[in-house]
Amino acid sequence: MGIKLDMKSPLTGREMKLMSEPSTLTYKGKEYNVINHFYLCESTNEQFTTTELDEKNLEELYKQIN
Repeated sequence: MGIKLDMKSPLTGREMKLMSEPSTLTYKGKEYNVINHFYLCESTNEQFTTTELDEKNLEELYKQIN
């Protein structure tokens, strides 16, 4: 199953766009700079993820750890 480029907001029912931004994650006391992927509801400014996006975000971290 692939990552959808857009999806509907659970709050407004409007389309949301797939976004990404630099983020810092802490794992076992160390900080890692990663790219965080999420869907943005422009009406409410809330961010949402799916299981697939969560896995992709964790892959970003795992690449740096290993």
